[in-house]
Formats: sequence, C-alpha cells, structure tokens
Amino acid sequence: MKYFPGGGHIPSPKLRVRFLSDEEGQALNRLVKRSNDPTVARRAMIVLHAFLGFSPPKIAGRVLWSEDRVRRVIQDYNWVGRDALYPKKKAGARAETHP
Repeated sequence: MKYFPGGGHIPSPKLRVRFLSDEEGQALNRLVKRSNDPTVARRAMIVLHAFLGFSPPKIAGRVLWSEDRVRRVIQDYNWVGRDALYPKKKAGARAETHP
C-alpha cells in the first residue's frame, strides 16, 4: 500500500497473471507435481494461484515467500513466460577438486 500525506492509503492495483491456455495450465500443473526442483514447482504454484484469482498476500501465505517475491514471479511470468519459472544460473567460482 502507498501512503500519502493526508493520512490515508491508496491500495496497490490488483496484480493478475495473463490468460493461460489449457495446455499452459496443464504444463504448470505437471511442473507443480513432478518437478525435481522445488523452486520451479513453487513458482509454477504461484502462477496457478494467481490465475485462479488469489491475491499476492494470500499466495505468499500459502507458499511461505514474501509478497514482493510473489509479485515479482507473477510479473516475470507475464513478461517472459514459462522460462521465468526456471532459476538463472549465476556466475561464480567453480568448486576446486583435488586428486
């Protein structure tokens, strides 16, 4: 919520996920049930809950993530699509192996 000097607040606009086709919905459902990566499964669950009309605070309570993170997942999915569900590999030092 945004606050302004008058002492009240302006509710943030409702965040919605874009329309999902039947195939997209089934693919997301499969990801939730069968993904080996818990992050991908949780992100797919967020998108499905948003499509069903749940608000970001309610989704955040169900998946135990912050509201900001839930909003970011929904926005990324709206912009990028299914690729937004997969974590990006970050550059870093490789683990050293010693013989």
